Amino acid sequence: MRPPESKDAPDYWVSPHFPSSAFTGPLTDEQKIELFADSVRGWQLDVAERLIASDPHSGLAVLSIVLSYFEMMAKYRDGYAAKGKSKEYFSKGSDG
Repeated sequence: MRPPESKDAPDYWVSPHFPSSAFTGPLTDEQKIELFADSVRGWQLDVAERLIASDPHSGLAVLSIVLSYFEMMAKYRDGYAAKGKSKEYFSKGSDG
């Protein structure tokens, strides 16, 4: 998850609460799960929540943000890492 170490490499955010400098070496499975959950919550769901609370005309934008969650979770459950099949995986994700 980290680029090769370099003295000149800039720090960057890997999730809303964790800069790349917070981790050294390979990430554990627990750390990967924590980063994934933090990025989905902070960069998608929290943003959608703030948007709907602040703009009465944001419904379509919020829907677009939130609907991507279902496809993403279905692809994760199936271990699908390629591109495409959005319709199939959205349907799988929305079925629960």
